[in-house]
Amino acid sequence: MSIGAAAYLVARFLIGAVFTVSALSKVRGPGAYARYGDATRALVPFGRPGMVAAVALIGEAAVPVLLAVAPAAGFVLAAALLTGFTVAIAGAVRNRRAVRCACFGPSVTPVGGAHLARNVFLLAAAACGLALGPAPAPEPALLAVLVAVSLFLTLLVLLTDLLAYLFAAPTEES
Repeated sequence: MSIGAAAYLVARFLIGAVFTVSALSKVRGPGAYARYGDATRALVPFGRPGMVAAVALIGEAAVPVLLAVAPAAGFVLAAALLTGFTVAIAGAVRNRRAVRCACFGPSVTPVGGAHLARNVFLLAAAACGLALGPAPAPEPALLAVLVAVSLFLTLLVLLTDLLAYLFAAPTEES
C-alpha cells in the first residue's frame, strides 16, 4: 500500500471519528444541545443562529455516514463545515469575544489560536482525503495500525482545549 493510500485512510477515519464525537456531544443529554446553541449564538451573533446550529449539527452527523458510503462527498461536506467553523472562530478571536467552544461538549476554554490551528489541521486532512482517495483495502495488520494512528490524532483533536491550556504561556494568575 502506498503512503498516499495510507494517508487517505487515516484522513477518512480521523474526519469520521471527529465528526461523530462532535455530533454526539451535542445531543448526548439534557442541556447539551442548549449549550451548543448558546455557543453558536455567541459565534454567529447575527441572522438566524438557531438555524445555523441545527444545520451544522445535521451536517456533522451526515459527514461520517457520507464517508462510509460516498467518501468524496463526506470530505467535501467536512471541508465546508470546517471552513464555516473556522470563519466563525476567527471572527470571535478578531473581535475579542470570549466564546467557549462547544465543539465536543462543554468547555471553559474560549476559542482562540489553538482552535483555529485544529480546524486548519482538519481542513488539511479533508483536502488530503479528497485529493488522495479512494484507496484499496489494506491488509488487516496495516488497517489496525492506520486505525490506531487515526484514533491517536482524533484524541489530540478532542483534547485541543486541554493542550492549549497546558502549552499556554504563563500569566500573572498562574
